[in-house]
Amino acid sequence: MRLSKGARSSGMILSIMRSVQVSGLDCHKYLQYLFIELANLPVPCDAEVLQDYVPWSSQVRKQNVQDKSQLKTTASAFPKS
Repeated sequence: MRLSKGARSSGMILSIMRSVQVSGLDCHKYLQYLFIELANLPVPCDAEVLQDYVPWSSQVRKQNVQDKSQLKTTASAFPKS
């Protein structure tokens, strides 16, 4: 099954946003942070540099993009079987 480029891109974005939620981050704050920071990178496509901007990175957590209304921790979001 072939997906259009738009469908593939949408799937990637939705996957990242779900990772943001599961990581206990505020989606709006995270996107604001990304749009500001990524626009200022000297080489925006460097995969090694982009690792600092994934939702689970320590650098993102330091930027106060936590979702204050979420009471669960990341660990409790994954119940034990």
